[in-house]
Amino acid sequence: MRPDYYKFSIENTDYQVIDIIDEKELSYHLGTALAYILRAGKKDFSTYKQDLEKASTHLRFELKRLQKRNELNAVILPHPLFTFDKLSDIFELPPQLSVICQVLFDHTFVSQETLSDICFCLDMFIKTLD
Repeated sequence: MRPDYYKFSIENTDYQVIDIIDEKELSYHLGTALAYILRAGKKDFSTYKQDLEKASTHLRFELKRLQKRNELNAVILPHPLFTFDKLSDIFELPPQLSVICQVLFDHTFVSQETLSDICFCLDMFIKTLD
């Protein structure tokens, strides 16, 4: 059982962040990054920035993994049961994090270039927290 900061409900059905990760068949690093973004500040608000930095680290690990494997330049994501529209309000994400999550939720693939852009955007957002 996951702690409360990983749980959410849609239409009276309870879910956990792991359900999103499993449904989208995200790799370890993309799933971990998504979990850190969605839980940022919910476990303990004093760790908000640290959670986002960990997400950024995992996105970079995924980018390196893709570059090392030279995997057709993309991560293939299946069509979602969990859509960004359903989840954006639940997690009350700031607009900068919403954009990052929307890319992961609504696209059928994420290219290495897009993943690099996501890392850059997340890093810029983290800098605003100082």
